[in-house]
Amino acid sequence: MNKTRIKNLLYEYLSRFGEKDTETIRKHMNKVVPKGVSMPELCNMLSKDPRYYKTPVADVSKNGVRTRFRSWGVKDQEE
Repeated sequence: MNKTRIKNLLYEYLSRFGEKDTETIRKHMNKVVPKGVSMPELCNMLSKDPRYYKTPVADVSKNGVRTRFRSWGVKDQEE
């Protein structure tokens, strides 16, 4: 699938459902995109596109395992 098409699907998803963490976005994109999207590919698309903002990293510990989450959202159109 074309990268532009994937970027448009990503923008539509975040515009509709608001701020989501990277893993949730990846799972959704892998359902929608036929060949799926890798985590590095997704992070590059999110970080290099000025339409998105990112939140500070959140550390979550569960059963002694630390997981780091970052959430992404769409910037307001007025900015």
